[in-house]
Amino acid sequence: MVQLGSNGRGEMLLMSKSILRRCLLASASVSMLVTAAPAFAAAGDDVQQVEELVVTARKREETLKDVPIAVSAFTTQAMENRQIQDITDIAQFTPGLQSQESFGRSADRPVIRGASNILVSDGKVGVFIDGIPYYGEFGALDLENAQRVEVIKGPQSAVFGRGTLTGAINIVSRRPGDEFEGRIKATVGTYGRLELGGMVSGPITPWMGGEIGFKAYNFDGQFDNLAMPGTKLGSEKSGQLTGALFFKPTEDITASIRYLHTDDNDGLFPIALQPSTANNCFLTTRPYYCGTVSPPKSFALNTNKLLNPGTHRTADRFFGAVDWDILGSGYTISYQGGVSEVYRSTGTDQSYDGREFFLFGASCPFIPLGNQDCARSAFNTTDAARRNSWTNEVRLSSPGDQSIRWRVGFYQGLDRNKPLAEYLEATEAGLDLLGDQIRVKNTAIFGGLDWDIVPGLTLGLELRHQKDDVQA
Repeated sequence: MVQLGSNGRGEMLLMSKSILRRCLLASASVSMLVTAAPAFAAAGDDVQQVEELVVTARKREETLKDVPIAVSAFTTQAMENRQIQDITDIAQFTPGLQSQESFGRSADRPVIRGASNILVSDGKVGVFIDGIPYYGEFGALDLENAQRVEVIKGPQSAVFGRGTLTGAINIVSRRPGDEFEGRIKATVGTYGRLELGGMVSGPITPWMGGEIGFKAYNFDGQFDNLAMPGTKLGSEKSGQLTGALFFKPTEDITASIRYLHTDDNDGLFPIALQPSTANNCFLTTRPYYCGTVSPPKSFALNTNKLLNPGTHRTADRFFGAVDWDILGSGYTISYQGGVSEVYRSTGTDQSYDGREFFLFGASCPFIPLGNQDCARSAFNTTDAARRNSWTNEVRLSSPGDQSIRWRVGFYQGLDRNKPLAEYLEATEAGLDLLGDQIRVKNTAIFGGLDWDIVPGLTLGLELRHQKDDVQA
């Protein structure tokens, strides 16, 4: 797979990523992928599964065939049959969904129906766990503990809020059953691929259940780095720990709390330049390339001049939810909230071809700023940031068995991204600059109304008023 970009000089950035594993998994797939609006299936038994599958794409339980929006839903069995492990794998089996990793696992871009953001700017597709926003990159998020994954296509701002202009991806967590169960799985592959994961879940008391799980993953890299003989590009290493408690103290109250820890350490991603001399379209003042771009045949990146080459990310996240059916009346108060802290550093050789660009050569005739030793090109950059966020949402819903159903709610969230100075360096171009701290506070009220006019015909209305307070 080749992904494209431009550096503004007519040269194209080409990133290569192996999709051999995904192609093999696709050929072995035999389970059902179900999609709504319209929902479809291949055989009689599958049709029954489509009709019975319950989704929460609109933050309330509905059968897949009754959801009036386009939804692709993957059950646990469907993901196991296809050996789906992450959202990138989900995209391989979902019409209208693409998952781009333009700079490795540090700049994820889910794209629904072709509408995309520019690189690392705010996206148009939101990722959620149990309806709670998931902040940060999702490329390394393992789906081993997912009961279901729902890809909701089309604008979802009224239901999910900010960052869902073209759709949303909702990961529904598995809940423990009435009996103890456990699973352990190991995978060995080429290029040093090793995976080991497992989980244990079950009842703790008559009204409480729990689950713990882990996942370790290693990939040594597939591409030779010509600038550093004997080293590989594209290495990936991840660890994931999960823990959850589920409560049902009465028939009317359910609650859950989930903890997710992830630790990712990736080497430099394989990326190269296609020179402007290869451009073959000159119809405008800025030439470009027409046709199918060939994958790069070689890569050369200066990893030894970086303080911390590649992407390194540690995250801790908590998710909580409470549902109360008020005195068994059918009127329900629901709460969902999340807290997360993500630390990330990224070191990149932005020459993309192994050359070291210096303005004055190996020794500087003068020192513009800082304490330069001119040993490092200004194209070798390392940056780091800490991201803290929290969200709270409260909803009140009417009984779901009435012909007229309504819901109202309030949402508030804060997302703060703070650059860190620990990797600032001095080069011949001067002291590296610290990026802007960005703080986004989002407040919203929302509601919805459904009216079953006649059997088979429902009129629905959803509204959301939200305010963004963005400070930089």
